[in-house]
Amino acid sequence: GVDNDDVILTETMKQYDKDGDNVLSEDEFVDFCRDHGQKCEIVLKFFSDTQQFQREIIAREESNLDKKFVVQKLETYDTAEDIAGLKHDQFDPSRYTAVMTMPFANRSLDTIWRSERPSKEYICAYAKQIMKAIQ
Repeated sequence: GVDNDDVILTETMKQYDKDGDNVLSEDEFVDFCRDHGQKCEIVLKFFSDTQQFQREIIAREESNLDKKFVVQKLETYDTAEDIAGLKHDQFDPSRYTAVMTMPFANRSLDTIWRSERPSKEYICAYAKQIMKAIQ
């Protein structure tokens, strides 16, 4: 019940609120998510051409592309500050102007072809969605 939820919240705050200010900082929240969050494999798609990035956003948002055929976007980042935050020891994103996050696609068109042997109708549906997405 509600009382049990209050106990769980209080205990969780005690465990993760390292500085005792009764607020989870970003680092404390990240620690909580690391321990309790769901894993979500994503792909980062980097763009050096702003116009290409805008076209892709429009295609994914306004074209009503079928989610069965085209991977949907999760978030986009298109400011220098956002991009700079992605810097890593082995990767410098400064040459890019935007980034799109998308769910990791666990299969490619080649994998689908080899494992499912889709019908002509299914292949045509895939092709139409792909052509619509890249227009």
